[in-house]
Amino acid sequence: MSLRPFLLSSLLLLSACASAPPPPAHSDALWRLIERDCQGAEGPRGDCLRVETAADRRDVLVKDAHGDYQFLLMPLDKVSGIESRSLYQRGAPNYFGAAWLARTHTERALGQPLPRNVASLALNSPHGRSQHQLHIHVDCLRADVLQALGVKPGTDLRYRRVQLVCGSRVLSEADNWYLPGHLSPAMNQVLDSTDEPFGRVVGPLGFQRQTLADQTFWPPRGEGDHGVILEVRALLRDRQQQPFSYVIESYLQQALP
Repeated sequence: MSLRPFLLSSLLLLSACASAPPPPAHSDALWRLIERDCQGAEGPRGDCLRVETAADRRDVLVKDAHGDYQFLLMPLDKVSGIESRSLYQRGAPNYFGAAWLARTHTERALGQPLPRNVASLALNSPHGRSQHQLHIHVDCLRADVLQALGVKPGTDLRYRRVQLVCGSRVLSEADNWYLPGHLSPAMNQVLDSTDEPFGRVVGPLGFQRQTLADQTFWPPRGEGDHGVILEVRALLRDRQQQPFSYVIESYLQQALP
C-alpha cells in the first residue's frame, strides 16, 4: 500500500463548499481536456468555460467535474506545474491573478457573494500531484473546519489530502486541514515535501484524537468505485488541548472484499 498526498494551501470557508476530487485516471487528463475543449477553432465547449488568448493571459477556465462550486484555472499552453521555469520569466502570464478573478464563478454557483476571507486558491505540489498540467483550484472550503479549529481572519490554514492505495484500488481518502503555526518548521517542511503520514510527522506533539462523528452509508454515498461507505470526522489536540488538525476520513466501496 502507498500514500498519495494532495497538498494544498488555502484561504477559507463556507459551509456549502468543498469536495475534493479523486485523481483522474491519466496524468495528462487535464491537458487532453484543454486540447479537446479549449483549443479548438470552434471555441470553448463542454467543461471549458472561457479561453483567454492575449499574450498576458493565455489561460483557460474549466468547471471541475467534482463539486458544484469548484473551478480550475489552467494555462492554455503546456505547463507541467509550479516548478516550470516559464512561470518565472519576465512577462509570463500571472495565472494566480487570473485565478483570483475567476472566483466570481464560484460566487455565481453559490448564488451569493464570496468574501475575501472565505475564498480559496489551491495549488498541487510537484511531489504529490496526479496531473502534469498546472491547475489552480478556485473554491471555498468548510465553515465547520474554521469553527472547530478556532481559526480567525489572517490565520494560516493548510490542507493535505492522502489516499490509502492497494495496487490500483483506492481504499480510503483523508482530508486534513491543519494549523502550521502549531507545528515546528521541520514538521511543516516534511508535510510540504513528502508523503509521510500526518500522524507520524506530528507525533512529537503528543496529540490526542477526538472523534467528532462517524456515519455509515449503504448504499454507498456517491457513484462507482469512489462511493463512500464510512465517514469519520476527528479533531487532533496538542498537549495543551489546543486543536490543530481537523480530519475527514472517507472509506470507499473498494475497501470491501
